[in-house]
Amino acid sequence: MTQEAFEQLVREEVQRLPKRFRRKIKNCAFFVALGPTREQLRSARVRAGSTLLALYEGVPQLHRTIATGAALPDRITLFQNPLEALAGNPLDLGLLRKAVRDTVWHEVAHHFGFEEHEVRAMERTKRRST
Repeated sequence: MTQEAFEQLVREEVQRLPKRFRRKIKNCAFFVALGPTREQLRSARVRAGSTLLALYEGVPQLHRTIATGAALPDRITLFQNPLEALAGNPLDLGLLRKAVRDTVWHEVAHHFGFEEHEVRAMERTKRRST
């Protein structure tokens, strides 16, 4: 998939978030990169042999103060190559779309202030209910 097509897919999945959540995303920009840099892997504490699908960088809404009001926007970067690899079959757009949707949801949860263990617990609950 071209990077432009992948960026469009990400935009579509952000728009598919429930409106009540989209309205609450503040001072946050979404980006696409082919893969994480060494520095991003290091800052995310990704172990050798593990994969990073996306990265949230910023001050979670839960921790913002008046002083963070003038801060640069938070960044959510989705990494195209790892997400395509996770989806497996490049011809099955549905699998890639689901991987992107789940990853967008995960990173937006960090933007709202949820820690990794809390997001993973919510994901397990979601999987059991579907």
